Amino acid sequence: MKNLLFTTFIILFAFFNSFGQESLSIGAEGIVKPIVVEVQDKTAEELYNKALNWVQETYKNPDAVLKTKLINEKIRINGFMDNAWTYNGLSFDMSYNVEVSFKDGRYRLEFIITEFTDNGKAVGHKKKHLAKEDGSPKFGYKNSVITINESMNSIAQSFYNYITGANESKTDDW
Repeated sequence: MKNLLFTTFIILFAFFNSFGQESLSIGAEGIVKPIVVEVQDKTAEELYNKALNWVQETYKNPDAVLKTKLINEKIRINGFMDNAWTYNGLSFDMSYNVEVSFKDGRYRLEFIITEFTDNGKAVGHKKKHLAKEDGSPKFGYKNSVITINESMNSIAQSFYNYITGANESKTDDW
């Protein structure tokens, strides 16, 4: 258990240092507060176009997941993640919406968990049951909250890396 907590701490520490912004976390009633990310020297149009490219490269069926496109203003994605979180050693899937709004030099990312499932069937665990009013995990859900936060932030980190070009190879000169 100590190793799991230590590993989680290291992952989150690395995330904060590489992402350089606040992270997504599930809070009271299962609400995830949006984050605003600064991206220097990028216009809203550049951010919007990079976001569309990220959707094309990230999702198996990009046309099906991309639900809203307001040119240079906003995109909305309906996504699904296998094994997004754990509870008592069992893994569960998660359906979600991600809405990204763009302004020159920044974007706002809002993550909305829509449903938890197991083999395509809704499970009894609801997002509002995971955290207390102060945002701390309810009894028995500590690891669940950690793994949900990691899943959400892996998507946010992937998006940030793509938008900023952090994943681009500088030596790719073919």
